[in-house]
Amino acid sequence: LWYLTDYVVLLVLLPLAAVLAGRVRAVVAGALAGLAALELMPLLGVPSLVGPARMAAGDLLCYGLFAVLGIAWATRRPAPPDGPAVRVRAAAGLTLIAAAGAASTVVPLPRGSLNESYLLLAVAALGWLLLIGAAEGPLRRLAGSTRVAPAARMVSARALTIYLWHPAAIFLALAIVPVGTWSAGSV
Repeated sequence: LWYLTDYVVLLVLLPLAAVLAGRVRAVVAGALAGLAALELMPLLGVPSLVGPARMAAGDLLCYGLFAVLGIAWATRRPAPPDGPAVRVRAAAGLTLIAAAGAASTVVPLPRGSLNESYLLLAVAALGWLLLIGAAEGPLRRLAGSTRVAPAARMVSARALTIYLWHPAAIFLALAIVPVGTWSAGSV
């Protein structure tokens, strides 16, 4: 249910996100700084948010950042598919993913999950988005092909439903296939 709560809050804040999309660099810097403070203050012994307040602030900063980025991306002027912006996006994406991976090996993640660190989740997700943005041209051509377009439209139209039902699908898969048959090499 946390997802639906966050979704409704982000929908209510959508007009603010649309305004902030025009200042995307400042939003990225501010959100990452806020997430870093949220993550580092307890480690440094500085009084900080705990419990539901920490979760609400982390969710708003992390997922609000991506709501603003989504609006900024949708309203931008596309760069040439072979221009320097594509190479910069790819390099920045790889750098952010490597940084998140390195940080998670230096400071182990609580319960071993990236979802337990808002900062690293945001950095890694931002890295993946930059890589996807660098591959926008080929991805658009693939999604527009006659074989892929119908499936892409179907998934896109049902993205929220698929997201909300994926835990049930995982549970069903685990119920159908005995746990002993799952291994790290097969997943």
